[in-house]
Amino acid sequence: IPDNTYGCRTPNILTNSSDLTFGGNWITNYSSQGLYFQHGNVPVTANVALVSGTITSVGGPTGTTNGPMSGTLANSGNSRFSVATTATSPYNYWLMTNLVLKGSGNLLVQVFTNAFFISCDASGYTGSWTNSGGRMEIWSGTTNPLGSGKVILAYATNSLTFNSTNNLVISNAISGLGPVIKLNSGSLRLTTSNSFTGAMTIGSGTVSGGIVDLRNSYGLGNSSKSVTITRSELQLRGNLLVPASITFTIAGDTTEADPGSGLMPI
Repeated sequence: IPDNTYGCRTPNILTNSSDLTFGGNWITNYSSQGLYFQHGNVPVTANVALVSGTITSVGGPTGTTNGPMSGTLANSGNSRFSVATTATSPYNYWLMTNLVLKGSGNLLVQVFTNAFFISCDASGYTGSWTNSGGRMEIWSGTTNPLGSGKVILAYATNSLTFNSTNNLVISNAISGLGPVIKLNSGSLRLTTSNSFTGAMTIGSGTVSGGIVDLRNSYGLGNSSKSVTITRSELQLRGNLLVPASITFTIAGDTTEADPGSGLMPI
């Protein structure tokens, strides 16, 4: 491990090891330091304070998939999740259901072609998220995965996926160039004006997207884009007027309540 960094390695699940726990104490990660995280698909439980710090995944052994984290993550600066260029694949992060995310600092996700899975409790988090590498995906187990700050999809290859059985109410303003995807049975309520320019995909040929409950005329964005709805339902509630520049593609047992569709909004 380089100078001024700290290593945190979980047991290997392939050897039936138990969780690794740092009981009661805090690991504080400042901007001049780094916290390297190597996993065996077994959760590491720790209270980590990020003060403009960086957590770097160095992957896990063959046969494992995600880097699970639990405990408390308190962020008070502009902090970052990254992966080591020499890491052993896979490098996915997983903020688990029993992880509490709090603080007002901003988080930068840079996991390149990997995934950043979120099922934590972020009800006490007010900072923003910026995805500039990889994909962010919301999993089941939480009703407040993102806190109250904005979400920025920096590039067209940076996506935000809602893949949850929980009913979610998302008031975060979503902006940037990337797409937004909705999968699984839980409903997704979009309450605020969004400006992301990427496409919106609801459901797929094999997976339902459940219900997207639109409560703002610009919930799907405010620019030209395509919205594809497959085996899913889009509901417009209230006196909404979706921008005419948004085009809809409908497929497979889909309900669209959109002024341009000839169906009545709810």
